Amino acid sequence: MKINRVYFETVGSTNSWAKEHAGALDQEALTIIVADAQTQGRGRFKRQWISPKGCNLYATYVFFVEHLQFSLGNLPQILALAAYQVLHPLVNEIAIKWPNDLVVDAKKLGGILCEVVGVEQKYAVVIGLGVNINMSKEDLKVVDRPATSLKELLGDEIDRKQIAEA
Repeated sequence: MKINRVYFETVGSTNSWAKEHAGALDQEALTIIVADAQTQGRGRFKRQWISPKGCNLYATYVFFVEHLQFSLGNLPQILALAAYQVLHPLVNEIAIKWPNDLVVDAKKLGGILCEVVGVEQKYAVVIGLGVNINMSKEDLKVVDRPATSLKELLGDEIDRKQIAEA
């Protein structure tokens, strides 16, 4: 499958951008939207996702289907399992809190948001992934729920690009 990449230094939300521009995306490709910062990052139930510049992974994956299928509801869990496989070698204590959170010691490390939008005769499946990679203790205190980052867990900066590529 062809893969297209869209990069932003700053965007409101990678998921929101994907939904707003789905009609202009290649319906025969997987499109990956990545940003260094989000000004309006969000999670489930429109909860704010704190997205400081250059700290974390903010990515959205978009592909198209002709029919809505019951199995699409499993996509957040599939992405959670994939993220777990990437992060587990770094943090053995990581767990998946179904349906869409990555946690360590009851603190959120990452989250997944899956949405669908109609485009012409197809549907764009929009799956966002946020992982706290290099957030500082000060930034984590701003989050309205217990949260952590790889930097806090491992005590050192982590290469965001390496995590994103994996």
